[in-house]
Parts: sequence; C-alpha cells; structure tokens
Amino acid sequence: MRSIFFAFYPGLWVLLISSGATAQKAGVPCARCPQNGHCTNATFCRCDPGFTSLSGQTIFSNPLEVCTVSTCVPDINECGPPLYMSCGNFADCHNVEGSHYCECTSGYELLSGGVKFKSEKENTCQGK
Repeated sequence: MRSIFFAFYPGLWVLLISSGATAQKAGVPCARCPQNGHCTNATFCRCDPGFTSLSGQTIFSNPLEVCTVSTCVPDINECGPPLYMSCGNFADCHNVEGSHYCECTSGYELLSGGVKFKSEKENTCQGK
C-alpha cells in the first residue's frame, strides 16, 4: 500500500492511500469477478446475460458472490430465431448455456488452426 501526504496550509495535512487497485475495461472477465461474471469497472462486477447473482443484486462488489443460471430468464438461443447469429460461410453456430460459439463445418478449418470462434467477422474457414 502506498501513502502520499500533501500539505495545503501550515498544520493541515491530507493523507491519500492507494490500495493498488487498477482499472479494468468494462465487460471483460477479471480475476476478482466470479465465473460467468465480468468487470463493470475497477470495483464492481455484473453477471453475464442468462445468469444472476445469488444475492439478486445486478451489480456487486462482494468477492464471494456467485453467478448462477437464471431460473427467471431462460437461456437465449443465439443460433435460433429471432437472433440467428451468423457464423459466416462454411461454419455452424452452436448454442451453449449463456453463450454460443461457431465452428467450421466438416471438411473446413480455421486458417489459424483454432477450433472455435464467436462471429462471422472472425471466420477464416477454408477447405482442408
């Protein structure tokens, strides 16, 4: 922990304490948020779509919070109507609980050698 003292007037001191917290890009997974959760900022987490916190809070900072499959909100099928997530040519969309992924169809593979991708703009499926 780092401390910094500032003197504004003789006899008046202000102490600033830095806990070492770093800013997180909103919406990205981070170590202090639970599985199926993401950072909203440097302090708070939010459960991913299709998941809710056990406490019922939308945004939380409790490090012991857990995001579970929401029983009130059914899983959204990103691969089916009305969304129809496009994976692009030579690829199929696969719905999984709380998300989806794309895979090249049989006889095709990603240029990178990878197996899964998220959207049409990441598609580099080509013939084997």
